[in-house]
Amino acid sequence: PESKAIYSRWLRYSEKRLHVRPGNLQENPVITIRDGKDIRLLDLDIVLICNSNGMNTIYERNPSNPPIQDSHPLKYLVERLDRKEYYQITRWELVHRSIVKGYEVNGDKNFRLALDFPLEQQLVINKDKIDDFAKWLLGGH
Repeated sequence: PESKAIYSRWLRYSEKRLHVRPGNLQENPVITIRDGKDIRLLDLDIVLICNSNGMNTIYERNPSNPPIQDSHPLKYLVERLDRKEYYQITRWELVHRSIVKGYEVNGDKNFRLALDFPLEQQLVINKDKIDDFAKWLLGGH
C-alpha cells in the first residue's frame, strides 16, 4: 500500500514535469472516423497537409487511402506534430521529410520540391526559407 502511494505520487509528478495531462485528448485530436472508430492525428501516417480556405487536406503515406478533409487550424496541427519530421514550407503546406527527394531552383529563384509522392500540384519554397529548410532536411534542425 505504501509503495503504491509513492508510485502514484511519482506518476503525478512525472506527468506534471512532462506536461502530460491524464485523459487529455486535445494533444491528439480526432481527425476522422473510419469504420465507426475515431481516428486521431497521431494515429495517421501523414506525409503532407495542404490548407485551402481554412480546410486541410491530409494525405497519408498509403495513396490508396483517400485524402482526409479536416477543419482544425493548420497551426493547431503543426503544434502537435514532430518538428524534426515535419516542415511547414508555406503558410498553407506541411511536408514530412520522408517524401522529400530534393529541390530545384525555379525561374523566379524560388525552389520547387521534388517529392516521392503522387501529387498533382507543385510545392514551392520561398527563397528566403530555403536555408532553414535545407538545415531541417539534412537533420540539423
